[in-house]
Amino acid sequence: MNPESTAADENPFSVTDAASVGLDDESDELRLATLTERFSAFVIDFALQWVGLGFFWKLTEAIANPLGWLPWAAGGGYLAILLAVNVYLLATRAQSVGKLALGVHIVRADYRPVDSGRMFGLRVALTWFLSNFPCLGPFYFLADSLTILFNERRQCLHDFIADTIVVKRKKLYE
Repeated sequence: MNPESTAADENPFSVTDAASVGLDDESDELRLATLTERFSAFVIDFALQWVGLGFFWKLTEAIANPLGWLPWAAGGGYLAILLAVNVYLLATRAQSVGKLALGVHIVRADYRPVDSGRMFGLRVALTWFLSNFPCLGPFYFLADSLTILFNERRQCLHDFIADTIVVKRKKLYE
């Protein structure tokens, strides 16, 4: 340890400029989100998307619907609302619904806020495209998911691409 360095210099998770990440005061440090928190946020987002879609589909299918369009309309409307909510949360708070529920959010790897271009261009759109690309999609999804297990900063492949990390404020978990 360098005798001239401070504890904040030695702590890789210490925020030196609290205002740059919207923290209330400089004593409010960030810590990396745990694997459990990240996985739980993914499960919440997945459940809202697919279980919710299935629920609305079955609910509207059970209603007398001779034209067959009601499940499509209800499912599409539900997904549009969920997409709008997630886009709003990602743009304003750097959180998906699942991340909001767990109190974690996305920041740049140097703890600065994530700009919308990086968030939607590199982190969301590119990942969506690669995950849905024929033949490549399952391999990308697997690599993206497993990468988090093999690095200290708990970054998925999409985090490396966008230069982001997922963090939680200490005040929220102490």
